[in-house]
Amino acid sequence: MPGNNRVRAPAWGAELPPLPARRVSAAATVPGVEVKSEIRSRFKNSKSHESLPKVHLHLQTTPPVPPVPPLRRDSSQDVGDTPPRLAPRLPPRVPSRDRLKRSQTSPGGGTVVETVEVSLPIRKLPPAPISGAAADKLRQSGFGGLKSTIPEIPKLSFANGGPPPPVPVSSRPDLSKIQATKPRVSTTVSTGSGCLKCRDFSAPDAHAARFPRASLPSQDLAWLARELTAPFPSATDRARAIFTWLHYNISYDVQSFFSGNLQPATPERTMSTGLAVCEGYALLFATLASHAGLEAIKVSGHGKGFGHHDQAPGDPLPPYTGNHAWNAVRLDDGRWKLIDSCWGAGHIDGPGRPYVREFNPVKFSETNDEFGLRHFPANKEHFFRDDGRPSITWEEYMRGDGLEQPRTFDIHKRFIGERTFHPAAKTLSISQPGPIRFQFALLCEHWSLERHAKEKPGLFLLIIHGLDGRHDERLPLTHVRGSTPGGGGDFWYFDLQDPRTLGAPGQKASIAVLTKFGDRDDCRGLTAEEYLAGFGPGNGGSLAWSYIAEWELV
Repeated sequence: MPGNNRVRAPAWGAELPPLPARRVSAAATVPGVEVKSEIRSRFKNSKSHESLPKVHLHLQTTPPVPPVPPLRRDSSQDVGDTPPRLAPRLPPRVPSRDRLKRSQTSPGGGTVVETVEVSLPIRKLPPAPISGAAADKLRQSGFGGLKSTIPEIPKLSFANGGPPPPVPVSSRPDLSKIQATKPRVSTTVSTGSGCLKCRDFSAPDAHAARFPRASLPSQDLAWLARELTAPFPSATDRARAIFTWLHYNISYDVQSFFSGNLQPATPERTMSTGLAVCEGYALLFATLASHAGLEAIKVSGHGKGFGHHDQAPGDPLPPYTGNHAWNAVRLDDGRWKLIDSCWGAGHIDGPGRPYVREFNPVKFSETNDEFGLRHFPANKEHFFRDDGRPSITWEEYMRGDGLEQPRTFDIHKRFIGERTFHPAAKTLSISQPGPIRFQFALLCEHWSLERHAKEKPGLFLLIIHGLDGRHDERLPLTHVRGSTPGGGGDFWYFDLQDPRTLGAPGQKASIAVLTKFGDRDDCRGLTAEEYLAGFGPGNGGSLAWSYIAEWELV
């Protein structure tokens, strides 16, 4: 119709004019707003576009920097003195675990960020539970196969309905046999008196022999102390085990002693070399005892050891000199006990001669007063005497006033007490009035040869030289059995009526133990009557003896 301005639709099939360019949404011009669009048209002409993953495009424009407000200035500050302050940058966005971002520049100059969705690996689920025959087999092999019902115990029937017969005695367990199969670590027998001389130390002595120094797996002194003393709750037995171990494993350094080239002693050096002098023994004992939970100290002073000579009447008193070291250890009863592990391990015979390893348990068991006859401490607090005296003087020690004894030889092998000899002197006068009793006893009043040493007593002889000193006699001593409850207290004696029959001045009166009598090589158990009868007609034979004590005649 003429004059009508309405736009009519084109005819069907007519070519349409091109559409105007698409405008960007107003939101895209707003800072910080992302516009999402699919960019599949970018790959429309590609043959492989169907296999590409679906990609979401995030168009992000760089936000403009907001203007910086002016800073307040002091009235005295010039405007041009302060540089403009920049706005802080925002931290980058952290991508999610299932997305990867790639950035590129768009044709319009903006930044295009592509976010690619990544498929995560599928988690593995636990296997399905076992069922069927396999589950039944597992159930039967475990506790599930046990039946919950307890089978009924059949009732026992006896003849005539009476009581059951008695258990045979032969089938009963023997308690003594059961106890015999158990390990007996400590068999120490402690007497009620607390006497160390008759105490049985066989258990700690045997245990100490099981740890030779050369084959120890460790040189650690704390480990060794624990191994030596762990089986023994008694402090006395623990100290004895350490004392005995030193005898087996440490030798006296003879070469260094006689050459004068003595090195400073340390427990570690003594342990590694196996050689020491008295100070090395004392330091190692104190260290091992401390690791074993014992209270022990090293004592220094003077010792009447190798090269010592007793003072003769009228000799001047020598000054004090320190030449020895030993130990004091607190035992079960709480008292301090003096011990000498060096002299208890062996002895030396002189320069150029080898060390003699010989166990001397007396240096552990003798009383402190007996110990003090040959040891004088430099510190007066370390006497630890048994008689109640706090100390003795240097002159008493060197002179031996009131403490003299005859010279003895290996009496500890015969279990004889060192302080039991009479006369208690080193010399005997042949002009003194008679009679004179010669006597000695065992280690202590509790000691018994049969019970402790498991041996028979020997036969002891008094050897004298007659009036003119030319007629030797060997007179058997009388043996008196002990009368204590344990059978201890044995002693031997001989009463000599005329002291002139001892011999001439310069000779020696001796006590010896018979070791061979005729064809008899072991004379233990031989009586005095058998000995005297052996000198009858047709009973002659060879004799052999070993000295145990001697007195010098004046």
